[in-house]
Amino acid sequence: YVWSLEKVERAVGSGRSANLVALGAYLERTRILPPAAVEAALRAHGFKDETIAMNMKALEAGREAGRRP
Repeated sequence: YVWSLEKVERAVGSGRSANLVALGAYLERTRILPPAAVEAALRAHGFKDETIAMNMKALEAGREAGRRP
């Protein structure tokens, strides 16, 4: 599968979120880890709520891309 991570991350609004977009697509395809686990990890590392929200938005964008064939 090939997705334009740049296109998806532009839709999210951050040029630094490609890793979360890719992770979201991977998680959607493999179902290896729930999105809540990613959020918990971000919180455990002490990220601010606004940073967590931005990262979760990127993760969800990746999950949406992962649902597409």
